[in-house]
Amino acid sequence: MVIFLIIFFLVVISFFFSASETAMIGLSRIRLRHMLQQGIKGAHSVARLVTKLDKVIAAILIGNNLVNIAISAILTGIFVQVYGYRWGVVVATFVTTLSLLIFCEVTPKILAAKHAEKFSLLTAPLMEV
Repeated sequence: MVIFLIIFFLVVISFFFSASETAMIGLSRIRLRHMLQQGIKGAHSVARLVTKLDKVIAAILIGNNLVNIAISAILTGIFVQVYGYRWGVVVATFVTTLSLLIFCEVTPKILAAKHAEKFSLLTAPLMEV
């Protein structure tokens, strides 16, 4: 049971990284300036991150890759125990690839692209830590 909570937690972190990447890149600089002028909470965090976007994106990509590797390793271990080495690796590769694409890459990026402002405001304070 604990292992599934760990996997869920890692998927949430990967979702966060993928959404953050897209939100930061997709956020309109004009809209960001407007958010700063309006005093919207979190806008200053977003502005600080945008000024060093290359470093932020590099950190996001490294973090996301590490999390996705951990997910893959854990799931491969589970599937090898269930199906044996040969089929476990095959099933793990298929299931992990499909799951990571849907839940950790495509879905968060689509949502963040549609709501870049909201996602950037939500994720920026966490990324500044």
